[in-house]
Amino acid sequence: MGDIYGYYNSYSENDRLDRRRSRNLEKITTMHYLEPFLSKDKTLADIGCGTGAYCFELAGKTRSVTAVDLIDRHIAQIDERIAVEKTPNLKAHVASATDLVPLETASFDVAICLGPLYHLQKPDDRRRCLDECGRILRKDGILALSYINKQATVSYFAKNRKHFSRELVQAFEDDDYGAFSSFDDFLSIAYCTDPEAMADEAIQSGFCVMKNLAADGISYFISEQLEEMDESQWKAYVDYHLRHCEDENTFGMSSHGLLICRKG
Repeated sequence: MGDIYGYYNSYSENDRLDRRRSRNLEKITTMHYLEPFLSKDKTLADIGCGTGAYCFELAGKTRSVTAVDLIDRHIAQIDERIAVEKTPNLKAHVASATDLVPLETASFDVAICLGPLYHLQKPDDRRRCLDECGRILRKDGILALSYINKQATVSYFAKNRKHFSRELVQAFEDDDYGAFSSFDDFLSIAYCTDPEAMADEAIQSGFCVMKNLAADGISYFISEQLEEMDESQWKAYVDYHLRHCEDENTFGMSSHGLLICRKG
């Protein structure tokens, strides 16, 4: 794997999901599917919280939120924002998604893991991450996890005129991300999968998969057109997406997938 610390210490996570509608759709979809499991008596863990794309909003919908991230700079930014916005029911810690030391066993009703699985290239690391999510959840707790869709990734690079050679296509099929060290910084630290494989890994860690869906559909590939919509057109598009994002025929070209699972 490439240098994940170096990548995120030089990349701005602050507004990643708000820069464009094509990115914001992922957050809209995720919040839509989380909403039924949120209430003021629930505790929530945000694993791989970045700079707080979700945890501040979720703190307003739950009793408490504990956020963890691998990058010290991200947690420092969250702590600064907690002080400014006076969010006493939100705590943040530096920790790896594969070893959630600060989080007690069976202490959360809901956990979200919306980023770590983008980077865990080794099966054993993904298993440890999923097992840790299961450990911190109470019985029947809910886990929302996101993943990068392998099929859409090839099209993403083609759209940006970064074309795979025959050798890179084979490396991608074989999960040989070391081959991409001189091709793309993110892909060298990424892990891409498909809906069925991600669901299988969750099941192997003792979760029941309730929903598997396309978090952002084809929005990235029509990002300019989405920006041209007026508010009523955008709302109509979002409504249509939410009605159909569970259709299996939408999975392949969605940049990000979302699993909603229940701890067995």
